[in-house]
Amino acid sequence: MSAATNDSYTVQPNASLAMGRHIMKFGAEGRRYNDNSNNPGFASGNYTFGRNWTQARALQADAVSGNEVATFLLGYPTSGVVDRNIDPSVRTHYFAAFFQDDFKVSQRLTINIGLRWDYEMPGTERFDRALRGMDFNAPSPIANRVQGLNLRGAIQFAGRDGQPRGAFLPDRNNWQPRIGAAYRIGTKWVVRGGYGLYYLGQNEIGAQQGFSQPTSGIASTDGGLRPAVSLSNPFTNQAGGRLLDAIGASQGAASFLGQGVTVNYLNRPLPYSQQYSFDIERELPGNMVAEVAYVGNLTRNLPLNAPLNVVPANQLGRLNAAGQIDTAYYTERISNPMAGLIPN
Repeated sequence: MSAATNDSYTVQPNASLAMGRHIMKFGAEGRRYNDNSNNPGFASGNYTFGRNWTQARALQADAVSGNEVATFLLGYPTSGVVDRNIDPSVRTHYFAAFFQDDFKVSQRLTINIGLRWDYEMPGTERFDRALRGMDFNAPSPIANRVQGLNLRGAIQFAGRDGQPRGAFLPDRNNWQPRIGAAYRIGTKWVVRGGYGLYYLGQNEIGAQQGFSQPTSGIASTDGGLRPAVSLSNPFTNQAGGRLLDAIGASQGAASFLGQGVTVNYLNRPLPYSQQYSFDIERELPGNMVAEVAYVGNLTRNLPLNAPLNVVPANQLGRLNAAGQIDTAYYTERISNPMAGLIPN
């Protein structure tokens, strides 16, 4: 069972000023978001009991032998896991300011001009328990022990080794112009049009991989022939016979060697939306109005996930001397240059 407590605080001073043909509005806004979540997972353990330890043949299931309840009564789990999860505490700040002028140029024409500025501060975790990014140019921690490969890439943690605490780089250039106009043609026709630019927030925090740690029981050490643990201590064959500790950022750039990780692209641009409209309005008899409008919305720079575990393009479609796919190149067995260097 998980729970979350989210609260926000905001202040919004706004003012209006009428001056001749101008009606001006301006103001600012400041917000603070707190996001505290509790995700214990299987803090008390999750165990399964199959038929495998009570069937006639340990490595060969059949339809008439074995019983899950009997396995449970023997106290031999088929699998088990206990989670030791952190409770993330994230804080984000947001600031904005705007100005708008409604200018009545004449009895027929009104122009609206405005400008808004937004700034979303990078989110932070209270105890810096988050991945920040990846330094793709830094040599891998095992680069000097691997022959024939130019290994690069080092994990960066928030608030560690000189890294900022924020989940991404600040972007303070989010200026958003808005303009509109309304023109009255005759006594019963009105034409309107407008355009506005809007930036979308990120509300992003770094992944918390490594700061939570599940411990899985090793039910058998001989391929399922005999049970290796019991309910009295399903994790006795782990190091020290106890639950594993989360490594957090203790291994620095060497964290997660051989594992998949998800990191933020720190300098990514904010997504933005360009909205525009044009409409014609006609007054009809009986105090009715007919309107025809066209509305558009173009959104750019939407966030996406990009997997980087790819084969280099120069390794694809290699041909042999006969101009055919070089199958010998792709099926040749080679020694693993990283054998013995990847933990776990």
